[in-house]
Amino acid sequence: MSIIERKFINPKTISEIENLTDCNWKGIAIPDKLDIKVEIECSFKVIDRKLVGFMDVNDEGEVLRIDLEGGIIKLPFIIFDYCSTNPEIINYGRIMYRINNNWDRLEGKVVGYSGERDFFVNATHDLKKNIGNGK
Repeated sequence: MSIIERKFINPKTISEIENLTDCNWKGIAIPDKLDIKVEIECSFKVIDRKLVGFMDVNDEGEVLRIDLEGGIIKLPFIIFDYCSTNPEIINYGRIMYRINNNWDRLEGKVVGYSGERDFFVNATHDLKKNIGNGK
């Protein structure tokens, strides 16, 4: 268990948690130093004291699925570690999101490594709740 994971609060104690878990999230990632916008879609669920889920990253028509695992130390922030589900593609890092007051937007930053591009990733995420399209 990591030093951060030991600090996670139990998401089941957060009355608004279903606002995160009963929907999909869609948006864009804008990597620094690259002139691209990457479409992303993700969903989360609660398992024990963690938030887990996946993110589909559509990078110029090629979709990469990554696993997410993290939690909440203090609202309105979520922290996730991520890793590609394809063992042949090395992609891993950390994402931090801020939940807005209405629980319908996540803004965040990503720091990681992209093996496809042999590139340290530093990107901005902007996700909106995709209402009407459950998990």
